[in-house]
Amino acid sequence: MTDIDLNSAILNLTNSKSAPNIGKFLNKIRVAREGGGKSGGYRTIIVFKINDIALFSYGLGKSEKDNLNSKELKYWKKFAKNICVLNSDEIKKAIATGTFIELEEIKNA
Repeated sequence: MTDIDLNSAILNLTNSKSAPNIGKFLNKIRVAREGGGKSGGYRTIIVFKINDIALFSYGLGKSEKDNLNSKELKYWKKFAKNICVLNSDEIKKAIATGTFIELEEIKNA
């Protein structure tokens, strides 16, 4: 997945064009595979709080797994809750240590 693909997914989320909400601040988004469309692409789990954070947390090929089971969904909901309470200094530290990777912002993705 490229930064352009990921930024486009964030833009769609911001504009409420796609992505089922599967929990507070937790969304499942399809991202197109390079050279292909979304239907043959990736499923990603994103922690998203508008104007605050967008964290792609998990991605897999659509053919690898259909949906999250109840145990996985419970884990990801707790994960999202923990991420959304981070302050800006904690997020900057996570980026500096390589725990988070910051996307290059692409205008009009």
